[in-house]
Amino acid sequence: MQNNEIFVWTEAFNCSELLDPMLDSYLTHHNHTIHVYATQSDFEKVKITSKLIKREVFSKEGIKGKILEKIILNKFKKGHSGTAHLWAHLIRTRKEKVFLHLDADNIFVKETLNDLIDSVLKDGYSLAGSRRPYKFRVYRKNGKDADKLNLRPDVVNT
Repeated sequence: MQNNEIFVWTEAFNCSELLDPMLDSYLTHHNHTIHVYATQSDFEKVKITSKLIKREVFSKEGIKGKILEKIILNKFKKGHSGTAHLWAHLIRTRKEKVFLHLDADNIFVKETLNDLIDSVLKDGYSLAGSRRPYKFRVYRKNGKDADKLNLRPDVVNT
């Protein structure tokens, strides 16, 4: 599969301090373009640059982009709802066949995208990624949070 059929992206709305270490480690181990979604003021704090990094600022896309950015920022006030809204927007508007979302707080110690791409394309999985344990976790075993987490199934990290 060609790089132009794979869409790699992350977002860092109001948490741009995560981007420099994440992107530095990403660029060390990967050669896929990564689309980074954030506000213009977020990007003003980011020092890492590369032709592989595409800075995506919705507010630069006119009134519709400004409205979308405002909606996403408001949804991030309620947890990961902003990421879900952004996912939905990208699925509706992008042409690529494979979407890879990387959390902005990831640090890469080796190349990881090819395994994920192979899981989808060669092995036929619809979803691939590392496990986000809720039910079978090693943390918060007691208390109200534990009771709530015990009700949730393990999932795949976004």
